[in-house]
Amino acid sequence: MATNIWNPLGIRTSPFFQEALDISESDLRPIDLFVGRADEAENVLQRTLGGDSTRLLVSGQPGVGKTTFIQHVKSRLASEHGFAVSSEFCRVPHQLSVTALGADLLRAVVRSLRNVLPGNVLETLGGFERTRALVEETERRARQWSVSVLGSGGGLGSDRKRHRPAFGPDQFQDMLAELCSGAMAQGVAGTVVHLNNLENLERDPEEASLLLRDARDYFLVPGLHLLLGATPDFHSRILSVHAQVRSVFRPPMALAPMKLEDVQEMLQRRLDHLRIGRQEVTPPVTSELVGQLHTLFRGDLRGMLGALEEACYQALGSLRPAPLGLEEALPVLAPLYQGQLVSELRRAELAHLERLAALGEKDFRQADVIDHLGLSQGRVSALFSRLERAQAILPIRSEGRSQYFVIAGRARLALGYRAD
Repeated sequence: MATNIWNPLGIRTSPFFQEALDISESDLRPIDLFVGRADEAENVLQRTLGGDSTRLLVSGQPGVGKTTFIQHVKSRLASEHGFAVSSEFCRVPHQLSVTALGADLLRAVVRSLRNVLPGNVLETLGGFERTRALVEETERRARQWSVSVLGSGGGLGSDRKRHRPAFGPDQFQDMLAELCSGAMAQGVAGTVVHLNNLENLERDPEEASLLLRDARDYFLVPGLHLLLGATPDFHSRILSVHAQVRSVFRPPMALAPMKLEDVQEMLQRRLDHLRIGRQEVTPPVTSELVGQLHTLFRGDLRGMLGALEEACYQALGSLRPAPLGLEEALPVLAPLYQGQLVSELRRAELAHLERLAALGEKDFRQADVIDHLGLSQGRVSALFSRLERAQAILPIRSEGRSQYFVIAGRARLALGYRAD
């Protein structure tokens, strides 16, 4: 049986979880553990409160904390301003259609309204029965077409291209409008839907931009407020392509990496929350290790927490006592991440990654490394795609049409990181 390494430290479980905080009655990951980003939260709140239908993209690099940030904003919209929200996300699958998106939005609206309206009131709202019937019909047809509204199978926009459904997008728009207006008549300030996993649409930007263009009217329903979390690429490559879509989305709000002092406070809150009774808590890692990994992972909070957790699982419970420092963490993390990279990348790609790492900590574009690597533009583009998929490099910002990258923290550990 696996040894519980956390209980001897006075805590129930790992404080380094990477899942988003939960706005429901969560015991382990409550939203009140949220720390920092007060100005950014106020910005999003004011933008949402500034219209009867809003659409806001929260952009940031992978792992920066976009999902938990949006959960925090949703919680405040519900508790302070009377909006209907759900702890669940409306997840965007790899492959989607216009009718599937309409059905998913309807389900998301109903989930949010269930949290503020009694069942007998919700079911009397105009359009509720038609919504239920329409979603059921969509699912039945989706199974026939292999275009699942549950997020599996089919092709992006395939119902628009290959089929003539018995219902059209206008019906989904009408249902959304009836539900949202009915809720506002019951005193609900508005209904918030959180669209997540938008990076799945980036696999085919052209089709994704067409999908959003065709679904544009869904987003303009009075009383419906959309919060989207995505990478900076999503705005430049998808939302900005068609004027019909670009005009309905406000400029994205860029989410900067968490400051070190906020990360330290976040971990302390987690330790206090997970304390076993009145037991004394022993921190699993040193504050110096947190600071070193915070610098190393450059805003990738999820990657940093994963590294801290992995170091504890590998080293705690052996002869090494807590708290762990870099001298204990590095010997277990370096070979672990080396093995992962070797399994995910070809030998030539690893060699190119090592040469990129030799550039130091500065960020870089594809154009910056063509001469450095001695490769053509096409081969560099393919290499970057492979390295990004293996999470060996991370996008950190866009300037015009240029995307800047850095070597990911786990790759730097694998390539022999040493503290200065």
